[in-house]
Amino acid sequence: MRIACLLIPDLPLRAELRAHESLVGQPVAITSGTDAGAQIVTASPEALDAGVVPGASVTRARSHCPRLQLRVASPRLERTARGTLIDLALSFSPRVALVPRGHGPWMAEAAIHLDASGIHALFRSESGFASELEERASQLGLPGIATVAGSRDIAHLLARTLSRNPIGTRILPPGGEADFLAPLPVDWLEPGE
Repeated sequence: MRIACLLIPDLPLRAELRAHESLVGQPVAITSGTDAGAQIVTASPEALDAGVVPGASVTRARSHCPRLQLRVASPRLERTARGTLIDLALSFSPRVALVPRGHGPWMAEAAIHLDASGIHALFRSESGFASELEERASQLGLPGIATVAGSRDIAHLLARTLSRNPIGTRILPPGGEADFLAPLPVDWLEPGE
């Protein structure tokens, strides 16, 4: 069985930008709250370029970027964006599964798995399928990374690696799992206690 994964690495930011288009192109950061201990959850490329770092305090982020627009993560906007993600996935495959919210460095990401069996008839290749999935997600204001592999976990990890370093393959051929997994840090596998 072949599984596709569409990963949105910064869903809280994308949800906010979808709701407030005037923020597009501005240095924007999504925070964990309004209190003094609030941290940056995710930030726009403009904010990242100015030195804003996810995980940093709001005070520190403001010191790097005085023009920084701060928004508190909105569960309502995120639910709407996740619903859009599900609708998009269902337009490609009848079998989809939304990945539960991540923890730690993965708490800003959203991912959905799709059954990629039989896609050759419509898209000619797994690469064409992944490209079309990315294009449609981007049109909906949810730019992400689409990958295809032999399992949900491997497809998700492949998308994560590409979100950190966009150089690499989006399609992992059968039998390539061990070579792909070998260099990854163990915390990327999200082991339990």
